[in-house]
Amino acid sequence: MTNEPAGPSTDCCMSRKVRVLEAGNIAILAITGSVDLDVRKALPDRVTQLIAQGANRIVIDLNEAAYVDSAALSALLGIRRRILDNGGQLAIAVDREHVLRIFSVTGLGSLFDIRPSVASAVEYLSGPSIPPDSRSTPEAPITKVP
Repeated sequence: MTNEPAGPSTDCCMSRKVRVLEAGNIAILAITGSVDLDVRKALPDRVTQLIAQGANRIVIDLNEAAYVDSAALSALLGIRRRILDNGGQLAIAVDREHVLRIFSVTGLGSLFDIRPSVASAVEYLSGPSIPPDSRSTPEAPITKVP
């Protein structure tokens, strides 16, 4: 895994909150701090850049995200759609209870492949491709919050 950015960042503040890492052919967007307006606006553009560069398996790491709100979830839904529409796969890496609770309460946990760590998300995406329409079946991984 490297800390090399996958393309230039147009916003210095955004680049401090979102780092692009790579693990083989998997791109990782590591988010730190609050998923604020700047990050929510920039994430879809960054994903579009990654897809244009050939990335089709992407992990969004929320383990260092301090705050995720409904607008951030909306951005993640748009990102998910963009990745799936381009034949890719998305996994969310998060083990922070307050973030997991947001996915659970909103019912969005069933739409995302949520893993507790970047390593487990990368391992999951390194396996065979999973057809997008099978993601909501009982076999699809769903993280539940007690």
